[in-house]
Amino acid sequence: MTAQGFDFVIIKAGSTRSGKEPTFESDYAGARAAGLMIGAYYYTYSQTKEQTVADAAALLEYLNGKLFEYPIYFDLEDPSLISLGSDALTALCESFICTMQENGYYSALYTNNNWLYNVLNSQRILSLFDIWYARYPEISSPVWNAEKYGRQLSMWQYTQTGEINGIDGFFDMNFCYR
Repeated sequence: MTAQGFDFVIIKAGSTRSGKEPTFESDYAGARAAGLMIGAYYYTYSQTKEQTVADAAALLEYLNGKLFEYPIYFDLEDPSLISLGSDALTALCESFICTMQENGYYSALYTNNNWLYNVLNSQRILSLFDIWYARYPEISSPVWNAEKYGRQLSMWQYTQTGEINGIDGFFDMNFCYR
């Protein structure tokens, strides 16, 4: 265990609309100095395969020269994209994640329960990629309830109101299973 009992961190690298996250370099350097294993994510607003491949190309530039022990995630959950439909959104996942994997990164999908089971083609997604799954329990301690939430995926984000000593604000907290 390192840094206040945490082993890893997933850092926001950027998004379609804002480009590279302003704190990405300092977040990466701070996590590395703290001895944490690192992954990253990219939030998308892309609506076409071409835009998604451009997102991946931009992200590849941001990641250049850095080491990642955890996956590089494609964050697909923006409500503005729902109207594209399941097949198109699933294809966007495939184009981004495959582009990252073709460039030597282990890449996966970050999404929430609604998107995974009601918006995307979950059978296809689950057969191809690991999932970082956002699903907040209705209990005070994070215990995976397989009967209620379904199968356990590779990483579970169990809260968005976690706290870290000495840092203001709330943080997403996760359990990693693979």
